[in-house]
Amino acid sequence: MLCLTRRCGTGKGLCQKGMQTCSDGSWGTCENNVEAEQETCDGNDNDCDGSVDEDLERSCGTSTGQCEKGTETCSNGSWGNCQGNVSPEQETCDGHDNDCDGDTDEGGGVCSGTRACCFSSGACSDITPSECSSRGGTTKSGQCNPTTCGGNNRVACCTANTCQNVADETVCRRSLGGDVVENCSQCP
Repeated sequence: MLCLTRRCGTGKGLCQKGMQTCSDGSWGTCENNVEAEQETCDGNDNDCDGSVDEDLERSCGTSTGQCEKGTETCSNGSWGNCQGNVSPEQETCDGHDNDCDGDTDEGGGVCSGTRACCFSSGACSDITPSECSSRGGTTKSGQCNPTTCGGNNRVACCTANTCQNVADETVCRRSLGGDVVENCSQCP
């Protein structure tokens, strides 16, 4: 009885050829070969197509706060620099998460005290930048004055199911015991 064998598979990259045996007129399974795997960034031809680390990209950076993710590309077994991302910056008192840690205007006096907060109605309120941001306002430098938010610094003040436009937040909170809102339609 004649026993036939032949080499099978590919010998490119990390792949290795194996052996096939003919039995009853048919070639059997390729044995002892090393097959292609998914390409990884390691300086080898893992998928046995004759190219090393081709078309490998991955996301990098974070999308927390004002940061945006970018892309790294593999070359010769190493991931390159993150491209197209927006990186963290030093935290400033502006109502944004500049250092991309999930917290706004935090840390060591970044926002000590209050700042002017302008609402679309033109109202101004002296509150912390994070409170301003959570209420939909825009933080300005300094404190409220007659021109800070376009000249209308009166604030909407909710008190006992009524709304009044008063001179400032201090009058609303301290004198009337009310809550400052962007406009009177927000009162319960």
